[in-house]
Amino acid sequence: MGVKYKIEKSLLPKRYQNFFLIPTSDGVSQSVYLLGNQFVLKIFDDRPKTQIDKEIKLHQQMIKHNLLVPKIVDSFEIDGGVVLVYEQITGSSPKETTPAQVEAIGEFLAKLHKIEFDFDLDSGKYSKESLESLVDRYNIVPIKKCLDFVECNLKEDTLIHADLFRDNAKFIGNRLSGVYDFSDASIGDRYFDLGVVAISWCIDDLNLNQDKLQALFSGYSEEICLKEFVEYMKFVSLYYAATRYIGNRDYKELLEIFDRLKILS
Repeated sequence: MGVKYKIEKSLLPKRYQNFFLIPTSDGVSQSVYLLGNQFVLKIFDDRPKTQIDKEIKLHQQMIKHNLLVPKIVDSFEIDGGVVLVYEQITGSSPKETTPAQVEAIGEFLAKLHKIEFDFDLDSGKYSKESLESLVDRYNIVPIKKCLDFVECNLKEDTLIHADLFRDNAKFIGNRLSGVYDFSDASIGDRYFDLGVVAISWCIDDLNLNQDKLQALFSGYSEEICLKEFVEYMKFVSLYYAATRYIGNRDYKELLEIFDRLKILS
């Protein structure tokens, strides 16, 4: 979450005028504000209405399948941009993770990846071809040198969150209270989703924590070959290193993780 498009409380509908309007500071996606401790505002100032409609339908489907995601309770417009109002999830995002928390995220993804839906979602964004295109377009030399060291065949057959870093989930202790920010959800490879969690939730001091990785696999309830999965982790680390490079954010940590994962290949 984060704020790119700044608003004043005076622009909100009267029903929200008595809430404290609190800008968030994490992330680079849509502009996100908290309304006190009750609601979350997400401003879609650069996305077509059809894409916003898909996010609404997606949330409805996930809630129907008893996934821990926030309900969308309202919508309105500010300066032509659509604003969605979500229930605010209780708890906090972990700065450091426990195996129990990682296992809970694995369980969540196992349920998410089984959802069937009757509307179109984007695909192709999280493919090797897409990454190569980004690297060429922005001439990301440090990442271009690494592409030949990744061997994974990414499929496009599963609904994935695609951005499930630690700041997109909340816990009360070790109990998962909710997952949010599905703006980049797509049809992709389920191991891409698991790879995002692995490089974010299962890395301690830039090294892979094997206990946490096994907790992820246990929560997902699947035997996964470590050597094959490492290739997905390497791809994910390069993909998000590229997006951070493009967004003028620190990407070198992810390249360091990539280099250390190469030892496990």
